[in-house]
Amino acid sequence: MTAVLWFALVASVSADIYSCGGFVKSSVPIDYSKIRVKLLTPEGHLKHEEECNPQNGYYMIPVYNKGQYSLKVSAPEGWYFEPEAVDFKLDGVNDPCTKNEDVNFSLTGFSISGVVSGGSGSGPTGLSLTLKQNGKIVDTAKTVDGGKYSFKAVAGKYEVSTGADSSVCIGHGKALVEVTNAPVFVKPDLRIAGYHFTATVTNKARPLPNVRLTLYSEEKPEVSFSVSGFTARGRVVVGKKGISGAEVIVQGKKVTETDANGHYTLQALTEGPIEVTARAPHTQFSTAKSTLTLPNVSIQDVIVEGFDVCGSVEKTPSEAIAARLVLKRVDNADTISIRPGDDGKFCKMVPPAKYTISPADSSSTLTPRSLDIDLTISSVHDLRFTHFKTDAVVLVTCIGTCETLSISLLHGGNVVDTVRGKDEFIFKSIGPGNYRGVLCMERTAYDPHDADLFSSYRRR
Repeated sequence: MTAVLWFALVASVSADIYSCGGFVKSSVPIDYSKIRVKLLTPEGHLKHEEECNPQNGYYMIPVYNKGQYSLKVSAPEGWYFEPEAVDFKLDGVNDPCTKNEDVNFSLTGFSISGVVSGGSGSGPTGLSLTLKQNGKIVDTAKTVDGGKYSFKAVAGKYEVSTGADSSVCIGHGKALVEVTNAPVFVKPDLRIAGYHFTATVTNKARPLPNVRLTLYSEEKPEVSFSVSGFTARGRVVVGKKGISGAEVIVQGKKVTETDANGHYTLQALTEGPIEVTARAPHTQFSTAKSTLTLPNVSIQDVIVEGFDVCGSVEKTPSEAIAARLVLKRVDNADTISIRPGDDGKFCKMVPPAKYTISPADSSSTLTPRSLDIDLTISSVHDLRFTHFKTDAVVLVTCIGTCETLSISLLHGGNVVDTVRGKDEFIFKSIGPGNYRGVLCMERTAYDPHDADLFSSYRRR
């Protein structure tokens, strides 16, 4: 008994185990974890099932006995592979498993499926549909029971539509879809509104013209309609001109934007009060309050109430804050005071109009003295007021040849600049005021000489 058992174990250990493997290939990134490869007998019985490597799609299936087998890819519905299955005879000599040859499968496409719904009940059977890419027909199909249909397609953008020779009345007969790395189900459904009905009236085999036909249904339907929502159009304006690109705010939420003429459309509205305003950079809008009542639905215009005027005012070293500006309306005597911030910048919201803006202090050295600005259709930015500056030229006349000299320019006891030269000295960008020039001769021991200078700004 011991000897028989020992020989049985030796036979089991020495039995051959074959490996059948290969790759599931795809030209687009896919989730390999959804794919399995099955080893089947000729009768379709499952001998072994193996997952694919999630990184590269590789699989390997052990086979313990010689015989006739099939390798088949198993994937979710709507995935297509070539070949669908590979039949082989494992003989231990010439089969691909024994010869270590890969048995590969290639993903060739995904399904584009959907439903054509009828006017009532299930959809039609036998309705011709086309699949187009870039305007060219790449596949055709016919609906089956329930109006279902399916196409096979590779990755890309497509149009699903009813055939040109369709004999039905179409309510929604076209849909755009994009296939990437999974099957696509078309939504919303293609929909037919009815069927063509053709009748011929004859009298003794001759056509009878001008006959009125009446089509009756088996049952008289009772149809009632109720309004679930309606559409209204409004406008955002400044004066009579529309504001383009403004965000339309309804009940505090952005809904849409205005077109080039300031118009916008609101959908799915119901009767009752509604508040509409708008939003755009550097612009202030009114809030239009309306009550919507059918059949006459209208929304009041949203009106621009103000535009920003923005810019900067230069400060002198002696100024703690920038000088104040005055904005005056051209069409009336209204004035608006503008106080720049600590950094000299300002932005003031004012009603749409034409204005002049100028320094509030008439003795100020700020330039320009006045600017005309148009705030009737948009905001104005980057206005800049700077203090007057000029170049001061000092000429020195020497008895004999001028040696190298230096002149220091002082303002209120502070040295503004020092320039070296011989007979002409230029001090750039100095403001109005009284200055003193001090002359120093570099190679002599004489005391410095000084002279009073001044810079003035003439207002026009």
